[in-house]
Parts: sequence; structure tokens; C-alpha cells
Amino acid sequence: MQVTPLYIQDQWANIDWMQYLCLWEQLPADMKRVAELVGVQERYLARAVRNAGAGIGGRQSATQARTAAIHRRFYSAMALHELINEVPLPTVVRKYGCTRGVLQSLQQSAATFAGLVVVVVVNLLIKHLQNRHVEIQGRRTHKAHLVHQQRPSITKQ
Repeated sequence: MQVTPLYIQDQWANIDWMQYLCLWEQLPADMKRVAELVGVQERYLARAVRNAGAGIGGRQSATQARTAAIHRRFYSAMALHELINEVPLPTVVRKYGCTRGVLQSLQQSAATFAGLVVVVVVNLLIKHLQNRHVEIQGRRTHKAHLVHQQRPSITKQ
């Protein structure tokens, strides 16, 4: 499952790959681990720096396009992470080499996506709770029926 909108990376016209590599090198070990788990590779960043972005975004195979999208999406996620941690907007603009408009659009897209995720999760939770309620109700009815059958009848003799 994606945790950032699928096409969020398309909002970045140009990524400064050298800056991305520098940010990568400064990431704490736990954040690097997350990046690696989602598919970010240091060798890809180094190759992008070496090629100065050539071939990235141009004619690519499906695999290359997917790899580029993963790296762009993570770059977007890093910028969002900064904003969530209340780093001032001008600082994030300088750090990621983008405009305020790009970051504001990124925030809006992420907020919309998060809202949709909340709706889906709430609906799943409600459905799960409804199923559990039906299951528990069924058990109660069954137990009540058993108790009623097992109760000795009191008859006058």
C-alpha cells in the first residue's frame, strides 16, 4: 500500500540529485531503513548524480520508470516529513529546491489522500465491528437457547 499519493512525485519538475544524495547521507539509520524498504537505493542516487538526471524522466522501460517514481515519491515524502515536523516553509523550499506552490500543492494532495485513507479505514473498521456484533449476538442467542433447554423444569408431582 502506498502511504503517499501515487502521482505525488509528478509535482517535482526537477530534482537536484546531488542535493538528494546529500540528504540521503544525512538521514538517520532508521529513516534509511524505511527508504530501503520502499525501494530507494543509494546506487540509483549516485548514478542519477553522475548522469546529472539524464535519462531520468526521459524514455524509460517500465522498471526504470517505476524505480524513478519510487525515488521521486520518497523525495516528496521527505519534504512532507519536514513540513509535518513544522519546519518553516522557506527552509523546506531552500532545502528541496522547489517553490512554495509545489510544497503547498504537495500538502494539499497529501491531505486529500490522507482523508481518503481515513474514510476507507473507518469503513473497514465499522464493517469489522458490525461483523463482530453479529457474531457475538449469534453466540448469545445460542447460549440462551442452550441454557433454556438445560434448565430443569419444575413440575408439581
